[in-house]
Amino acid sequence: MTIMGWVGNAFLIAGLYTMSPKRRWPFLLSLAGDGVWLAVSVYRWSPDLMFLCSVFCGLAVYNYAKWGKR
Repeated sequence: MTIMGWVGNAFLIAGLYTMSPKRRWPFLLSLAGDGVWLAVSVYRWSPDLMFLCSVFCGLAVYNYAKWGKR
């Protein structure tokens, strides 16, 4: 795994670890981690990983917006 992969995983784990019903910024950490993995998948030209990372990025944006309405 490359250094970018480790950075992406660190953001994802931090986002999941800090998630709670009262916080919405952990979704930004998850979005950053998924963004790193999306960049890695584009660099390596891995269409299946690109699709999966783009879905996770979309979910992070959706949940960030959804939790902001509370």
